[in-house]
Amino acid sequence: MAENYFQTDEARDVLYSLRHCVMCAKVAPSDPSLWKWALISFHNALQGALVCHLSGTMQLGALRSEDSKTWLSFLENLGGGREPDPQDRRLAPIGALFERATTGQQ
Repeated sequence: MAENYFQTDEARDVLYSLRHCVMCAKVAPSDPSLWKWALISFHNALQGALVCHLSGTMQLGALRSEDSKTWLSFLENLGGGREPDPQDRRLAPIGALFERATTGQQ
């Protein structure tokens, strides 16, 4: 039995979300319930684009400030201390991501 998997990455997810948003928005005039899904997919695309833009090569720029600092300290010491819990990689709220992107702060 062949198994099927769907693979994506951050950049493709942004494109898929935008495509879904456009599809929903085109049909929404005749089915207003699709505005909900157009907005959700647009929000997902915006958040994904901000994450892609802010993450940087260390993949820390889109994290909550305290998590980013914890991981940066660990990585700068080349693992000289105890590795942070992988759960300490929480994404910053979308408002913080938007502020970072518009002010140039990382």
